[in-house]
Amino acid sequence: MKRKKRAACAALAAVMAATALPLSARAYSMTYTDVPQDHWAYQDILYTSQWGFFNGKADGNFHPDDTLTRAEFVSILARIANAQVNRFQGTEFTDVNDDDWFAGAVAWASRRGIISGVGDDRFDPNGVVTREQMATLSYNFLKSMGIVYGSENGEVPYTDKDQISDWALTAVKGMYSSGIMTGREDNTFDPQATTSRAEAASIARRLYADLDYDYRDETENQKPETDSGTEQDLTASADKTPGAGEETTAAEEI
Repeated sequence: MKRKKRAACAALAAVMAATALPLSARAYSMTYTDVPQDHWAYQDILYTSQWGFFNGKADGNFHPDDTLTRAEFVSILARIANAQVNRFQGTEFTDVNDDDWFAGAVAWASRRGIISGVGDDRFDPNGVVTREQMATLSYNFLKSMGIVYGSENGEVPYTDKDQISDWALTAVKGMYSSGIMTGREDNTFDPQATTSRAEAASIARRLYADLDYDYRDETENQKPETDSGTEQDLTASADKTPGAGEETTAAEEI
């Protein structure tokens, strides 16, 4: 694992430490009636709901088995990073309007190299995120924070690894070596399977913990795109292959 801390990290960490309380210090109880205490993702859902990464649905429940969209997951990543998404406007994607609730998060993720679209200048915000897309988004997210796991020469033990898309393979290897995403009980990765809200909560909790309070979003110190069309380089380049992990959906009820 290779970690590169940016100069602003120390100051950002101090700010986060002053404003954030640890899990044990914040009283919180599960409000969702559809997430019993013996649910496998109970602690993950409790944690991510407490920190505001997830909200319940309109009926007040969490719906752990429902799928997650690409827009929704990108919005969750922005929340984990404490991104100032209102400072990012406009994207190259023809299917993302400026007044979409997720537009700021998509613009932020695009500028940080976390997303690249699905081809034909589309982001497919309402498309359901697959496991290999989530792996790619998570990998690119950590990479944008200066954290890189694994290598192209690494191996994964999955019996269905030949079904993993070429554009997602490096990310899947990285997520496996980090322990953030592991395979199924039958030793498969199931790359094209959709991702449930419970699974996404589990991944979000691990991503947040992995940042270790040192890699909060640096957009406060960076300039979004200006009227002249130029912008500061916010991240290393990400995979520009179709479907390389992007999420989108209604954020109000994530």
